[in-house]
Amino acid sequence: MTVYTKKNVEELEHNAEYRGCTIYLNDIITQIQNCKFDQCSFRSKSVVIESIVDTSFVNCNFPHLCLRKVDNLHIEGGYIEYLDLSLAKSADLSTVHNTQIVGLNLDNCKLKKIPAQVFKTLSLKTLSLSTNQLSEIPSEIEQLRELLSLRVSENNIGNLPKSISKLSKLQELRLCMNRIQKFPMQIVKLSELQHLSLWGNKLKKIPEDICELHNLNELCLWKTDIETLPNSIEQLSQLNNLNLSENKIHEIPKSIWNLHNLAVLDLSRNFIGRVSKSIKNLQNLFELNFAYNHIREVPVEMIELSKLTYLDLYGNKIANSDFLHHYLPNCTIEV
Repeated sequence: MTVYTKKNVEELEHNAEYRGCTIYLNDIITQIQNCKFDQCSFRSKSVVIESIVDTSFVNCNFPHLCLRKVDNLHIEGGYIEYLDLSLAKSADLSTVHNTQIVGLNLDNCKLKKIPAQVFKTLSLKTLSLSTNQLSEIPSEIEQLRELLSLRVSENNIGNLPKSISKLSKLQELRLCMNRIQKFPMQIVKLSELQHLSLWGNKLKKIPEDICELHNLNELCLWKTDIETLPNSIEQLSQLNNLNLSENKIHEIPKSIWNLHNLAVLDLSRNFIGRVSKSIKNLQNLFELNFAYNHIREVPVEMIELSKLTYLDLYGNKIANSDFLHHYLPNCTIEV
């Protein structure tokens, strides 16, 4: 076995040992086989390895490590800014010990349960478990107190554990396309939450308590079977992006007109027949989507939306939209 000590390395060899080396890799590595890395620093922005066999990393540092096929890999200590196993045939973390991992991607790993090792990785700030076969999030999730982002979309989850409310630093929660049939009240205790996405769940109703999420910036409730929003939604003063597409809304909730920081509003594919003059209150809108509703006319006050760059009115039978092209010359308008 060839041994390299404290070298700058740009190409890796099989059957080699690297000690204290600084490694720069510009291309995807097809295969690493029977190698040992000890106290090495990988300086490439992203390290992508197609196949890794009979290899160990001890006290090594990575900015972004993406592994696609893994066979007999051992990682001990060190630091990984982001570990991506979403394309790997195995999501086995049992051979990873005492490694500080900040971001972990286990999407598309056919997981039926979240690996126990995940909850021992207390350094995690981002965790993605989307497109698996998970039916629950265990109560042990509360151990990940540093977590800022949790993505568990496209699974079979019906309920959330009470302990999820203890993730006091959580800023992003994405639970799209699961089997949640009632808005999880644990969520409203996540006071630092900025991005919440629940689209594709049959929630039917949003509670008044949603106003407790006073830092919320993005709220995606697309295709959740809701008919309206609670009046308290107007208290979400930081809300910038609101997606209510493909629901059962017949009348735009008045509370929306008080969301003065809204930049993106999507109400497409509902049953809306009228747009209130109060739309002029949304002076920061730059994208507005009313496509595929039952709207027959738009209020003249819409010309006061001077920041608007995109307006979609397609799929309605609007007779009086021509004036918009004149008064909103910088806006792309679909009719």
